[in-house]
Amino acid sequence: MADKVETTKTLHNDGTKTVQTTTTPQNAKSKDNTATRIVSFIFGTIIVLIVLRFLMVLLGASEGNAIIDALYSITQPLVMPFFGIFNYDVSYGQSQVEFASLVAMLAYWLVGIGILKLITIKR
Repeated sequence: MADKVETTKTLHNDGTKTVQTTTTPQNAKSKDNTATRIVSFIFGTIIVLIVLRFLMVLLGASEGNAIIDALYSITQPLVMPFFGIFNYDVSYGQSQVEFASLVAMLAYWLVGIGILKLITIKR
């Protein structure tokens, strides 16, 4: 990729010209942009999966369905660290509010935002 070059020309009253050129390396910005997209995708996917889990538990979806079982299996390790915050016994197939999923969504969102801020800090 080519670098972005900005040129400013100023004409003074005495007839002299001042030329100022600024170069911005595009490679640094494109690497930051790629990293930002990757982090956003990863944390966005995690949060969407946990939202789906929360909705399925709230609606009382049973583990008997292969898709629901896969969803619970994938999201179990992501939500498990937050089960101890509230007294909660995991029982699928009956409608309940899983507060651990809500806390997990918030935690992963905050971690994702923090990583994105670290990536985009000006050097």
